[in-house]
Order: sequence, then structure tokens, then C-alpha cells
Amino acid sequence: MATEDSEHMKTVHRWLAGETVNNTVGIRIVGGPFSGRTKIVHLCQDGTPPSPLRASGGLVTWF
Repeated sequence: MATEDSEHMKTVHRWLAGETVNNTVGIRIVGGPFSGRTKIVHLCQDGTPPSPLRASGGLVTWF
């Protein structure tokens, strides 16, 4: 069987397309050193991504 036809690769392609599979989804990273890459995350029970991924970035000022 070819690699492209494996169940694992089908699942990865679905994640990259933004589809939720088994309560996991691929989220495109915006900003920072990993900008443009996709991170696979498990969704919370309410269907939202974990809180660090939902927070907007910003500069932290240390006094």
C-alpha cells in the first residue's frame, strides 16, 4: 500500500485542511518563529482550543 493511502496520512491531511478529527484539529500558527506552521491540538470539552492558543499575543512589560 502506498504511503499516501494510509489511514494515518488521510487523518493528517484532514487536520491540515482544518477538519476536526477525534476531537483534535490543526491550527495554523500566526506570528512568532513558527508562523505559518500548523499545530495539532486536542480540543477542550466545549469544542474550543486550549487557552494559550486562544490568547492574543502581546508584549510583556517586566518592571
